[in-house]
Amino acid sequence: MNTAVDSLRFGWKSRRAWWFTASARTRERFARTALGSFWLGLSNLLSISVLAVVYGTVFKVQDFNAYVVYLGTGLVTWNAIAASVQSAPSLFKNNAGNLKNTNTDPIFYTLEEWSFQVQTFLQSFGLVLLILSLFQPTLLPHLFTAGLLPFLNLLLFIYWFPLLVCLLGARYEDFFSWCRSCCS
Repeated sequence: MNTAVDSLRFGWKSRRAWWFTASARTRERFARTALGSFWLGLSNLLSISVLAVVYGTVFKVQDFNAYVVYLGTGLVTWNAIAASVQSAPSLFKNNAGNLKNTNTDPIFYTLEEWSFQVQTFLQSFGLVLLILSLFQPTLLPHLFTAGLLPFLNLLLFIYWFPLLVCLLGARYEDFFSWCRSCCS
């Protein structure tokens, strides 16, 4: 129990370091693009618009504006969950050199991956939310009144569930391929 408390303490003390390394990964990811992280939201908007038109037409959706909002928020949320779960099984394997050669607590790498996933989600969700508020103008006020608790729940979920997957992935090598096929 004492080591878990020490790990949590280390995670809190090193919060600026793991947030910075996640931000550096995000900047590196879009270093040579003209639009930068704007691509995340743009690609999600393109997916949402294509799916909304196709499924809205096929299923003859009555209230298209509400459908687009549900589809958009659901797709961005699912993409965040799927990305965090897919990256989890190989997290310790990818950082094996650092884990073996430094005395950094393993919680650092889980928190760094979580902050990378949170930053990716926020970059995508911000643009999608802005465009979806054109379809339903009450979306932003509802998000701030009724959506804060579910949003906090999502942020917690994309830490603890991938952490469990990460621990299972460190123990069972086949778990990575199962997670990749399940969340695709």
